[in-house]
Formats: sequence, C-alpha cells, structure tokens
Amino acid sequence: MNKTEIKNSKLVKNIKKISLFAVQVVKVGFEYIYKKAKEVVSKKFKGIKWNEAFKNILKKIGNSIKTLSNVGKAISILLIVIVVGLFVLHGYFISHFPSNTYINGVEVSDMSLAEARNALAEACNSYQLTLIEKDGKTESIKAPEIKMTINIDDDFDDILKFKSGYFRLFAVLKNTKPDAGDTITYTYDNDLLNKRIAELDCLTKTSSRKPVNAELYYSDGEFKIKPATTGDEVNAELLKNKIENAINNQEAFIDLEVENLYALPEILTDDPGLVAKKESMDKLAGIDIALKFGDTVEKITPETVASWYSSGTDGSLRFEDSKINEYVSQLAEKYNTISLPKLFVTHYGETIEIGNSYYGWELDNEYASQMLKTYINEKRSISIDLTDRSEESDKWWLKVASGYGELDYYGKTYAEVSIGEQYMWMYMDGEIVFESEVVTGLPDSEHDTPVGIYSIIYKEQNATLRGADYETEVAYWMVFTYDIGFHDADWQSAFGDDIYEYSGSHGCVNLPVDAAGELFDLVYAGMPVFVYY
Repeated sequence: MNKTEIKNSKLVKNIKKISLFAVQVVKVGFEYIYKKAKEVVSKKFKGIKWNEAFKNILKKIGNSIKTLSNVGKAISILLIVIVVGLFVLHGYFISHFPSNTYINGVEVSDMSLAEARNALAEACNSYQLTLIEKDGKTESIKAPEIKMTINIDDDFDDILKFKSGYFRLFAVLKNTKPDAGDTITYTYDNDLLNKRIAELDCLTKTSSRKPVNAELYYSDGEFKIKPATTGDEVNAELLKNKIENAINNQEAFIDLEVENLYALPEILTDDPGLVAKKESMDKLAGIDIALKFGDTVEKITPETVASWYSSGTDGSLRFEDSKINEYVSQLAEKYNTISLPKLFVTHYGETIEIGNSYYGWELDNEYASQMLKTYINEKRSISIDLTDRSEESDKWWLKVASGYGELDYYGKTYAEVSIGEQYMWMYMDGEIVFESEVVTGLPDSEHDTPVGIYSIIYKEQNATLRGADYETEVAYWMVFTYDIGFHDADWQSAFGDDIYEYSGSHGCVNLPVDAAGELFDLVYAGMPVFVYY
C-alpha cells in the first residue's frame, strides 16, 4: 500500500468516526424531538406512526455507517436528518416556549400561550415578596394582603413572534427571558400596600440603632479613624419605592442591606475630608498639657485639642476660639470656689459651715484661654500646678485663696469675728497675734454685720466714712466687703457684751482706737476674714 492509499484509508476511518459521533448526537436530539414534537404534530397529522418513522430513519442511518463505502452518501443522509429535525422543532416552537424560559420570574418552559397565561395568573395569586433584614430576620408582603391582580392583554400573544422560529430553536440551549413589555401589568390596592408597609417591624421598632458617622479618636499616641456604622434604621421612603418596583417586576426578595435601604451615615470611613483631617491632626499628637488643681489633674490630650478645631471638606483645620473658651468656662465652673459655702474651724475648735462667701479661687478665663492657645501653637508638653501660689500660677486667677483643700484653703493667717461673742481674733502663722472686744452692727435687719467669708480689700488711714445720714472721721479703715470693715470708734464708751443690741454700728466692726491701730499694722490686702454668730 502506497502513501496515498494509506492517507485515504486514514481519512475514511476518521470520517467514519466523525459520522458515527454525529449520528449519535442526532439520535439523542431526535429522541428529544420525538418527545416534544409528538404531542403537537400528531394532533395535526393523525394516522402517522411516529415511532416507526423515527426507527426507520435511525435504522437507515445505522446501515449507512456499517456499510460506509461512500462517504458522500452518509454525509447526505446526516444532513437530511438535521434538516428534518430543525423543521420539526420549528413547527413545535411556533406555538410553544422553549425550555428554560421565564417571564417575570415565572417558568413557562414548553408551555403554550394559554398555559403560560394560567401559570402567570397562578403565580400572581401566590406571590409574596420577602424582605431580608439584618440579623437574619425576614418579613413578607403577600398578594392577597394588597389585593394584587395580574392583567395580560392580547398583545401578549405576540411574544412568541420574536425573531424567527429557527432562532427560537436555539433558545433550548440557554435560559431565556422574553420581554413582555407592557402586555403584563400588576394592579393592587395602594392604600393596603401603604398600610402593610407601615406595619413592617423594620419600620415600627422603637429600638433602632441610628447610623454613626466615622470619626477621629486618639489612641496609643496617634489619631485613628473609627469606622462608620449603618445601624438598623431603615430609610422608609427608599424601602417603599423598592417594594413597589419589586412587586411590579414580581421579584421574590429584597435584601435591605444589599440594596442600601438602611439609613447611611453622612461621613463614611473613607471620606476624603476625614482622611485629610486625620493627616492634619497627626501634627497635634505631641501635645500633652496637665493642669493641677489641688489634688486633681486635668489632662488636655491631643484628642481634646482636636475637638477645638473645625475642618473644611479638604481637611484643612481652623481653630475655634469659642470651643476653647467653652472648655475654660467648664474648668471655672468645676474649680472656682469663691462663692461656695465653706467649712471653718472657729477659735473654740468647732467646725462650722459659712455661706455668703467672697473668698476663694476664681479663674481668669481670658488669661487661661490665651495660655492654652499658646501651648497648643507651640505644641508644648507641660505640667503646671495652678494652685501652688507661685507668681506664674497666680496669673491664671482673678482671686486666690491660701490653699485649695477643704479646710486648708484659708491657711494659718486670718481674722475671725464672732458676732455672738462680740469678740475678734487675728491669727498669723497659726498663732493669735491680736484679739479684742468689738461692737458689730445693730441687729435690726438693716444694719446687721453680714455673716460670711471675705478678704481685706484695702486699708486706709484718716478716712471719712459717709452714709445716708452720717459722715464720720476715723483714724484706721480696713475694708473687707463693700462699705463694711474694721475701724476705730472713739464714740463708743464700751465694747463687747450686748452693747451692739442697742448701740450697734451701721454694719462695721467697731474697735477701740488703740486696738484698731494695732490691727491696721497686721492686716493686708487679700487676708481672709471670717464673720459668724
């Protein structure tokens, strides 16, 4: 056998294999065609024995393969079979939907138009829309609850006329979704739908978690972005629109989270402005300010400082004076003691509480705000004791006391007046350095010496005291509140006992002239004065 004969022999064998495979494919195809076409075609061509016809065709194909001596003849038979198959399928799919066909989510495979109409109507009656919510919870809206009906007009029958019958033939190979257009519409009672939507648990629960914006926070020496969270508060308007669209399209599910139906935060984690702000805030990370008030320390961290800035959409920072002023006002409210009632240990060792206080600590808010701004601009790390009575710390206050404790605020140098005893003492460094009988104000509710905690405002020699009905010259004048203070009273014939009850002053504390002179040399501006019964 020469080379040419060998090649021809191989060619023939290959053609046999290919032809045999093709016939097997066609055989399977015809078995499918037989099942699908028998019902339709047999109705139109009664009397034809389709089973025998197919068997004869397949038998001829088999005989051609077995006695294949003429390749052209086998191929011709194969082509005839294919054409016949296509013709039969074409006739079937003129009036039936192909396999894997869905209309509005309803499978109408191998159905006639009438059958498809019925299937769509049944699907409408049993339709339910399921809402998939967070935490695995589901709710549903059912067709009967909203009196939903389907309307299919006559143009629906044209849906089988798309393209050509031969094109539809190939639709069996894939899922198809013919466009029904406006031929199918769904109607429902809008009031019932709105009522059903309003009843949904996802809209009526009272414990909804609102969305939280992404924000900066300070931790481990750096600023970080705390991610935004959506919570579980549903956007009612968006949900209503989505439900209406889903019903009109006969969709089975709505995943609220996938469809972004939960209320969203305004500032997301990757917000460009927030990211830029973080970069700007990182420059404040070195700030560390500690303010000491007695035994308490107020820490001003980079996170606190960051809250005093506002930022633009580009992340640029602008210092807000109002915010630092508000912070300082809060410090003043917390640590000012000047007007608070205070405890006092009397000369007799009794601890009493005295109200009407004008002695204590009062922060200079303007100075404090300015100093904090300076520290921030310089990115300072500083600790300062504001109650140590140093020259630097005293600048932070409008008024100061000797100490900052509950009982050591007045120190060991002060004046003490007992109205009940009509007597006064002055302590210096814890020791009595002066004492004297006194005459206080006439107790007539108009001239009483006011009980309270004060401090010496100023002292003056050879002063003239003036009132509504008097003008008096005194040698020593030591003011501790308004127009009331210590002074000599040479017109008083005696001091102490109950003299004040009938010969009391206009409110001042009267002293013998020599005693007033001695006291004048001891007192100084700012020294505390305690007056009690």
